Amino acid sequence: MARAFTTEGWSMETTGAGKQARAGIPLAFLALVVGMVCAACALAAGPGYQMQVLSLGTGLQTIRWAATGAAVGAAVAVCSLVMLVVARGRQGRALAIRTGARNAVDYSPQTAIEQHRGYPDIVPLKLGTSPADAFDRVVGAVRSMGWDVVSAVPSDLRVEATDTTLLFGFKDDVVVRVRPTREGSVIDVRSLSRVGGSDFGVNARRVRALLRKISEGMPS
Repeated sequence: MARAFTTEGWSMETTGAGKQARAGIPLAFLALVVGMVCAACALAAGPGYQMQVLSLGTGLQTIRWAATGAAVGAAVAVCSLVMLVVARGRQGRALAIRTGARNAVDYSPQTAIEQHRGYPDIVPLKLGTSPADAFDRVVGAVRSMGWDVVSAVPSDLRVEATDTTLLFGFKDDVVVRVRPTREGSVIDVRSLSRVGGSDFGVNARRVRALLRKISEGMPS
């Protein structure tokens, strides 16, 4: 079986941080456009007056409006910078757990087909509890498994951890995602080996054990 196992076809990098980073990019582009337009208007005010295209009052007003626009653009730029820095920080923590990893986080549709064929019993866990409660259950279950919790952010509803195998000391990464549903919440798990082309079913067993631990004590 493949080196990665997931209950759902999703990427380990798909986080709230990733969405935040994507939102910061158009804001940065908007700030650039606003700055360029304001600079062009300010530079054109003087020549426009000299060519008698603009009156003195209009030229001065154009410069004032350009200054205001530049201030707005600077504020937008600062917002986008903050969003990108925060997002990069979160993504950096996620990537840091895979330092020196030989295996990428890519997950192909063909891998999903093979895994569902080999392990049809492993599917996303549906719970009739709120996402916040489900997240707390996930954190408790992960800690009880003895794994190293790398990141547990309630606002992202995402937990990242590392499991070190007993025999060779291999470090495998686990990411748990909680999503809200109309009935409560659903939990997806991904387990990925850092090295090796085959995991001999270790990742699948790890996912199965975690889902079982999370569901313990839940009403049937």
